[in-house]
Amino acid sequence: MKTRIFLLLLVTLILAACSDSIHENKTITDYIPATANYVLKVNDATSFKGEIRNNAFLATSNYEEDLSVMESIDFIHTTSPFYICRANDQITFVYEVTSTEFSKDSTVTQINTHNLDKNKSVSLNINNTNWHLEKNKNIYFLKNYDTPVILDDKHTNGLHNIAKLSNSKASATLFYKEQTTLLTALFPELNSLSTDWMFFDITAKPKEALFSGVLPTVEKSLDSVFYNNSPQISETAQLVGASNTHFTAFMFDNIDNRFFPSSIDSLTVATISEIGFIEKDNKITATALFTSLPDNLLSYYASSQLEDYKNTAIYQMEADSQLITLKEFTEKSFEANYFCSGTNYLLFTNTLEELQSQLDDILNENVLSEKEYYTSTLEKLPSASSILSVSIPNETIFKSSKNTKGLAVLQATKSTKGFYATAICTETTLTSPQVTNQAITEAGTFKLDSDMATNPILVKNYITNSLDVVVQDVSNNLYLISQGGKIQWKRKLDSKIQGEITQIDMYNNGKLQLAFTTKHNFYIVTRTGKDAPNFPIHFNDEFSNPVAIFDYDLKNDYRFLITQKNRLYMLSNNGKRVKGFKLSKTRGNIIATPQHIRVGKKDYLIVKTDKDKLYILDRRGQIRIPVSTAIQFSDNEMFWNKGYFTTTNTKGNIIRVTEKGDVSEDAAPLALNHAITATQETLVTFTENLLTIGAYPLVLDYGVYTNPKIYNLPKKTVITLTDTQGNKVYAYTTKGELLNGFPIFGKEEAYLKYNPNDKLTYLVVKAANNELIVYTF
Repeated sequence: MKTRIFLLLLVTLILAACSDSIHENKTITDYIPATANYVLKVNDATSFKGEIRNNAFLATSNYEEDLSVMESIDFIHTTSPFYICRANDQITFVYEVTSTEFSKDSTVTQINTHNLDKNKSVSLNINNTNWHLEKNKNIYFLKNYDTPVILDDKHTNGLHNIAKLSNSKASATLFYKEQTTLLTALFPELNSLSTDWMFFDITAKPKEALFSGVLPTVEKSLDSVFYNNSPQISETAQLVGASNTHFTAFMFDNIDNRFFPSSIDSLTVATISEIGFIEKDNKITATALFTSLPDNLLSYYASSQLEDYKNTAIYQMEADSQLITLKEFTEKSFEANYFCSGTNYLLFTNTLEELQSQLDDILNENVLSEKEYYTSTLEKLPSASSILSVSIPNETIFKSSKNTKGLAVLQATKSTKGFYATAICTETTLTSPQVTNQAITEAGTFKLDSDMATNPILVKNYITNSLDVVVQDVSNNLYLISQGGKIQWKRKLDSKIQGEITQIDMYNNGKLQLAFTTKHNFYIVTRTGKDAPNFPIHFNDEFSNPVAIFDYDLKNDYRFLITQKNRLYMLSNNGKRVKGFKLSKTRGNIIATPQHIRVGKKDYLIVKTDKDKLYILDRRGQIRIPVSTAIQFSDNEMFWNKGYFTTTNTKGNIIRVTEKGDVSEDAAPLALNHAITATQETLVTFTENLLTIGAYPLVLDYGVYTNPKIYNLPKKTVITLTDTQGNKVYAYTTKGELLNGFPIFGKEEAYLKYNPNDKLTYLVVKAANNELIVYTF
């Protein structure tokens, strides 16, 4: 497939180089096919594909189909925006190619392109699907049908005009014209707002999708409904009960009399500030009129009081009375037969049972306005609008769980150009008795293009003061993913990363880099994914261990120690070898990344070899502490614990080395396959299913566990490990107490990092082969 795609791009290059540019009076939107009524402009394919995968709303909508198409064609390297145009089953990619995008001397002899001219096409087979490539000047049409593309300026005129208002920095922009989309499925009233092209810029995070756009009004009654009215705050949510799935509210400060029966005087009509339609399963079950004088309005509709329901009077509608001119607001039908009066509203229903059910929710405060997932979503939008539409998605759009809730909110505000519209779809973690006692929250899940090769870590974003995720996949692609789930960049490396990635401040200016090694290269990568000057440094022989990074005085004056078998290379910040580092070869091959341990004002560099030799050096690579005793090292690191250099040997015994070089061996009940970690005060050991934190032994369920890790966080120290069979991440205090909310779901070793900006600790862990999850606590 890669070869076919490469040839396709070469074809378009050569033809573009030989063609004229777009006519100066035309833009690419003038080349949208006349049959299209759905157009998706993709500005950033990599970001948008990631947003579709990681957002629950986008992944179950039209965009999932668009993702499938994008991946089959693979426009990942396209530098210019492209357009996916749909007309029923017909799909057309429209994109522009300029000769400057490719090498001018590119040639291709495998395909004869002489027949590709206006209204003619070349057939291509990509992924066993037939595609047809057509050209008009330097605009290319890649389509799944063989008939010529038909253009019509009248059809695309509206699209051309509003395209100028779209945001080119958004990952994608949707243009459509009376077409079923995710938004119209959630908000059917959208198609009643305009008969012309509409657009929405799309920005998505794992738990949130934001749509911002313009809906021009053309010969629509709602255009006149809001004449001489300013945006207002909606109150309908306080009447929307637990069983309701949708509501639409229209707000006014100067409503027109024509919408109401002539029997209602103009002064009473003037007190009406909102009309709300409340639905259940796509049917209007209640209509609310908000007014400052409900008693005055009540007398126009009531024939008599029918009953008193829980201290609320229920009235029957006057025979043959008309509530409002319904068709001005909705295409759905509704017949009002019963109603009640509240402090500032009248609520109408078709049946008595519906009104009683609605009142139960209102009186019990089991209404949408009292739900945290509603109020928190509304806080992300302007407080006032002309129209507010809220939808609780069905299972085909969003699959809720016992702890999550999906919500979609649309705001439309009347302007001289039509309606400015903003829609937001959110996934909220619910607060319930089961969740209340938990001190940890799921912040988001992110999917990669391929399976992960390394465990994800967290690094500081020095621009936003948030935390980003760094991870590598099995195709050797390195990702930087924002806290919101957006892929900032993805770049391919020569091989898998060795060990952990370290974030450094090499230029001591607050702009941080990522330092790591692969098999043969030592990389330092900037925040933008580019290589730092003088890097990467290539070595012909493979590295024996990941690079060791030392910052002796915490002044960002780094030293990088490379090891190859028994050889050591100490490098400075500029990647040059440090002169004067004495130890260049060891007795035996180096078996672990050298370590830096600082005790008081003394620096110790720890080097271990397979000849049971322990080197304890100073900064210059000279022997600082001679150690003559042979040590059969386990796979564990060396730690400074209670005045000793501490590790274990292959027998499972604790090895302690004094600052004079004396070695002691203490028998410990550790199996051959064991792990230790330590701070100055706390020694943590793990053997079989026994975790010992200082003086506190903990017997865990049998399983396959990762090695324990210690994180020194503000005001507390946390020890973590993961049961990879049970998919549980555990976190303990230094007293052996399980942290509130743990264990949590996770499949591999977890990584923790504290963010002082929001005073939260973040935990990232693998959730599936190509999926990671971030928690906060």
